[in-house]
Amino acid sequence: MKEKTLVSLEYHVYNVEGDKQTLLEESAPEHPLQFIVGDGMMVPSFEEEICKLSKDDTYDFIKPCEETFGPRADENVRVLAKEIFSVDGKFDEEHVKIGSKVMLMTQDGQPVPSLVLDITDEGVKVDLNHPMAGLTLRFVGKVLDLIELTQEQYDALHQSSCGCGGGCNGNCNGDCGGHCGDEHDGECHCGDEHEGDCHCGGGHCNC
Repeated sequence: MKEKTLVSLEYHVYNVEGDKQTLLEESAPEHPLQFIVGDGMMVPSFEEEICKLSKDDTYDFIKPCEETFGPRADENVRVLAKEIFSVDGKFDEEHVKIGSKVMLMTQDGQPVPSLVLDITDEGVKVDLNHPMAGLTLRFVGKVLDLIELTQEQYDALHQSSCGCGGGCNGNCNGDCGGHCGDEHDGECHCGDEHEGDCHCGGGHCNC
């Protein structure tokens, strides 16, 4: 597969625990997983496997966490200032709740999924580990289409986000965008604008 090839996949990802397998994500027939080869949207080990295939080929492979999203890290559980999750100076109680998934942004504009663990007067405790960190993953599916893009097509598609799933390298699900400003903890910062189906504002994007 050449770089700048638009790949469309039937896609299913499972958590493998011994003899037990649990479905984590799958593409809908009308919404295949799509990515552009070489864009860095996908986990490298996943993209490498897919790039060996041709149209109509099926795939079925297992990857340890070290080759996908890495092990879980305790240092990725942090308490962030409540102001980060405020809209018009008021904490966003409607969208930021214990158990809710909130999309934050790194300083270079990359989305970071987080899970709200606790909310106190001191701040919001979030888990910044990728939801699939620490898991052994099985990827199953089929290559539905391969389109070698012209530079004009590539430039047009590159303005929007590809629909990604568990194979994504952190840039996925919800097309959560935004032009971000305030930094916090030297790690993440968020802003007020959004694209797609995200709720964004005052420092966070809730997808």
